[in-house]
Amino acid sequence: MSCAHNIADLVSRLKNYRSDAFSLCKVPNFKIVSQSLDLLVKNGFISWYELNTETKMLDVCINLDKDGVNPMKYLHSISKPSRKIRAKVSDIEILVKKSPFRLIVLSTSKGLMSAVDAIKANVGGEVLFIV
Repeated sequence: MSCAHNIADLVSRLKNYRSDAFSLCKVPNFKIVSQSLDLLVKNGFISWYELNTETKMLDVCINLDKDGVNPMKYLHSISKPSRKIRAKVSDIEILVKKSPFRLIVLSTSKGLMSAVDAIKANVGGEVLFIV
């Protein structure tokens, strides 16, 4: 499975997640998925995630807003396996200034990072998803 397929699967699972009191969202265990979840934890969209040794999947606990709604219902995958969307630093700066989204995740030569971190590091990359 390619990087774009893994991200698309992660996005669809998190976006469509419906919470009840004792359930966790389960996502496949891939390196890029773990790195994406690290960024989502850092930015407060999810509380935690851990590897379930029985199923070999990652259990993800999503931070629901005060109304009990999934805050990632506006999560969108940008790059697709058939079409990679890449952005230069100048394009990322424009996107951050004009975008209503709280988090833009990019795959750069220095690893996965948010758009704000990519601007600070002065690197462009492939835009994976936005929240």
